[in-house]
Amino acid sequence: MLKPTMGLKDIIRQYGWCFPGKDAAQTIWYARQGKEWALNKLHGLDRNGKKSEYRQGYTKWLPLYESDILISHYYCVKQNEEPIALYEKQTGRHPILALMAEESARRKEAYLRTGCNSFESERPLSKPMGFWRAQDVLRYTVEKQLEIAEPYGEVVEVGQVPGQIGFFPSCGPFKCTGEQRIGCLFCPVGCHLTSFEKFVRLKAYNPKLYDFCMEELGEKKLLSWIEKNYRRGYKQIA
Repeated sequence: MLKPTMGLKDIIRQYGWCFPGKDAAQTIWYARQGKEWALNKLHGLDRNGKKSEYRQGYTKWLPLYESDILISHYYCVKQNEEPIALYEKQTGRHPILALMAEESARRKEAYLRTGCNSFESERPLSKPMGFWRAQDVLRYTVEKQLEIAEPYGEVVEVGQVPGQIGFFPSCGPFKCTGEQRIGCLFCPVGCHLTSFEKFVRLKAYNPKLYDFCMEELGEKKLLSWIEKNYRRGYKQIA
């Protein structure tokens, strides 16, 4: 079994939270280290210090950069990436990943650069689902009548009542009656776009785990700051 080399509390205490996403969190971390490329990025500038239309979206995270909230991408690195990298080094094996290009700009860029397979890269890997979309996955699940993990609930057509039997071929679009995505339990990525629904459900499902997350891990401070500074305007900064 793969395990992180650092405990969860230690990671958060030393590196903070990954928010609003991995790319922005990494930029904020290095901007606070005084890295010019990161500071330029946060101010909507390219590496040469000239205004970049592509990077204007990063400027909305300047208040987060200026806050006292510890932010970085290392939560993902320490929890997920380093244990896997160590396993690959020890075994000589390389991964097959179910990453999809539509999931983020970073993954789309990587897919356009290498396609599904990048066997000649520094870290050889295969991404056979790179060109799939989330709707493709849900449709395939319905057509093949596959079992899925309990937290997702059922896969139904939008507007269909859960448990209702369909008499015609399903056309979609589809959704899950439970969680739409399952990632790290405490991960705050994107929570400002969904009115903190993930944590509302966590509180109802497991109050003790919710309290651990908010109080012992200190995530309450982060969410309170997001609520004050971003959530009320989340439609504008999406």
